[in-house]
Amino acid sequence: MRIKARRYITMLLAAGLTLGMVPAGPADVDAASNSAAPAVANAANGLNALQISKIGSYEVGVTNADGGIAEIVRYNKDNGSFYLVNGATQPPSLDIVKLEEDGKTRKVNSINIEALAAAGDFEVGDLTSVDVNTAGTYVAVAVQEKASMKAGKVLVLDYDGKLLREYTVGVQPDMIKISPDGRYILTADEGEPRDGIGADPKGSVTIIDTRTNEVKQVLFNDPSVIGDDVHIRGDVNEDGIIASIGTKAKAETDFEPEYIALSDDNKTAYVALQENNAIAAIDLAEAKVVSVQGLGAKDLSKPGNEADLISDGQVKLENAPLKSLYMPDGIASHTINGQTYLFTANEGDATGWEGLENELKISDIKEDDKLSSSLSEWLGQTEDYDDVRVISEMGLKNDVYEELYLYGGRSFSIWNADTMEQVYDSGSDFERITGEVNPEFFNVSNDDEEMDDRSPKKGPEPEYVTVGEVGDKLYAFTGLERTGGVMVYDVTNPEKPVFTSYVNTRKYAQEDILATDTGPEGLEFIPAADSPTGSPLLLVANEVGGTVTILEMNTEVETNPGELPEDNTPGEAPSFTDLDGHWAAHGITELAASGIIHGITSEQFAPNKSVTRAQFASMLVSALDLTPVSGEASSFTDVASNAWYADDVQAAVENNLIFGRTSSSFDPSAPVTRAEMVVMVNRAARLVDASEEGAISILSKYKDFADVQEWAKESFANLVHSGMIKGDQAGRLNPSAHTSRAEAAEVLYRLLSKAGTIE
Repeated sequence: MRIKARRYITMLLAAGLTLGMVPAGPADVDAASNSAAPAVANAANGLNALQISKIGSYEVGVTNADGGIAEIVRYNKDNGSFYLVNGATQPPSLDIVKLEEDGKTRKVNSINIEALAAAGDFEVGDLTSVDVNTAGTYVAVAVQEKASMKAGKVLVLDYDGKLLREYTVGVQPDMIKISPDGRYILTADEGEPRDGIGADPKGSVTIIDTRTNEVKQVLFNDPSVIGDDVHIRGDVNEDGIIASIGTKAKAETDFEPEYIALSDDNKTAYVALQENNAIAAIDLAEAKVVSVQGLGAKDLSKPGNEADLISDGQVKLENAPLKSLYMPDGIASHTINGQTYLFTANEGDATGWEGLENELKISDIKEDDKLSSSLSEWLGQTEDYDDVRVISEMGLKNDVYEELYLYGGRSFSIWNADTMEQVYDSGSDFERITGEVNPEFFNVSNDDEEMDDRSPKKGPEPEYVTVGEVGDKLYAFTGLERTGGVMVYDVTNPEKPVFTSYVNTRKYAQEDILATDTGPEGLEFIPAADSPTGSPLLLVANEVGGTVTILEMNTEVETNPGELPEDNTPGEAPSFTDLDGHWAAHGITELAASGIIHGITSEQFAPNKSVTRAQFASMLVSALDLTPVSGEASSFTDVASNAWYADDVQAAVENNLIFGRTSSSFDPSAPVTRAEMVVMVNRAARLVDASEEGAISILSKYKDFADVQEWAKESFANLVHSGMIKGDQAGRLNPSAHTSRAEAAEVLYRLLSKAGTIE
């Protein structure tokens, strides 16, 4: 092997392979393969600012198109386990799952909640939420009564799931929140009219003081603190459709608390009232509602607020003379420079109970001839918008719709917690980005893959938001319930957030469309100091697919590889302390001794770190001593001409080792999956006459054979046949897992051995 190639590969692995994984997704070897794989998008101005990868997953073992399987997840740093609300079992259970250092999971126990909660005349209806508090060393869960008008319970458990105490709370506790100091346990008691009109329980927030065991129920019965712009539903007409705006006196039953966030000083609870398009502030010490403020409406006619409203099989964002209520579901709070901000996932929600509904189609309004002249002039000329869902009681004047209001902002927003002034909204980003990244599965639902199906409804439906610090930056993570995945924004400056990446580990176009990471419901951020891997993690609970996705993050910045360190002399085998007993130790040591690779330090190799598309392409190009022949600059808009990998990407493309994500996008910082690695290595083997043909049937011995993408099966078969790759100890190929430093080094070693360029 030429010294030039050795030196360059060394430089690549020295700088490139020290990096962690980047925004998760397939970064498919062929652009044509995108439709069947997970998706990723990177911010053009921050490709390497935050790297995210899927390092593991927990599977409940059941899927459900209606959701409710894996809903809320919370992590306990004291025992390195997460607690998952598992609706797959009957009765519902709380799973305790150990999270290992390598991202693998192991179920420790499954707690039968009915056995703990059912007593006297209390009949368990649903387990809705869980929270963990290490200051108080306890876990708390919210349990609803089966009867929709009866009070629920909070169960306080020890870390192993043993019942310590129980409290009675409001009707239908839907979310539980423990103050950081462990003193207060709060529940958002939704109080929905689940039995239809005439049976609407009071919405409330229950505050439990664990020091005194005092329980207070906070009601929304003070009209003086309710803003005039708060959406309150009124009476129904003869068809059971809500046809008027309600008075503040009705707020007591109309308000349906959804989620709770706490101020850093533990003095104020901020409560999302989703259907009411409002945020309530509650003084914890006084157990009193301080204010209820409306969030206003999003004007879809303004530039930046475009939306796709038509289910026509196209990605078609446009401005329209319509408005939409934000109606947040999940909320989070964070104090920045002394100011508390609220982050909201603007999902939207329609009322749909027996004899009590407020969702109409535009076609319904047109049929009843209730549009104003201006709206009629626009909508009367087309049927394109007939299926768009609007709020029945909004925009009415003299029984005519002067304006039409939709559900949800299709975005996340940031609000000043003191004034509830909006300081930022992501506008049309979510639909624009998902449409660019995965156009074939744009605005699909979480239980089917009909493209563009959700456009007339609520689009991608942002469900939950959480914030966390990675390095010296603050990020907001928003889960998209329908289309799937998580949007990531740098919100260090809350008035000028920057889109960082879109991570979607959902697999499309497979036989069982539910058996994947679909329906993200709850998110849990784990800071680096508490993480078993040493890096920040994000847990994503997917309620339809019944999985918990484990995403790892770091902020190491990729730079020019530079020169080979002088102390790494070819022929001298380094002693890496983290390779003792490692399966790839021999191959790594041989390549290191040859000067082809080296560690991140003189003693550490970091075998479990990952490799990007640019890095692996450059490794292969250098190993084969390939150079660009066209003399033309790359046509990829995300490959700068002065990037250290630019020539290698061009050479890899020209030699058919790898292709772009699209004709204009290469996605250099996306992690390489095992399937992608296998395809590239198979193509490289053919270039150096080291390829062996294997029958695809050879893959049937692997447990996850069905998971291997069609475009990768031939390459997997060839490399398995030649002995260049093997499955893991569990007998799996893991085609969608990301390629680690160890795997990259080992496969490179085997390729060069077969090619005869290294002994």
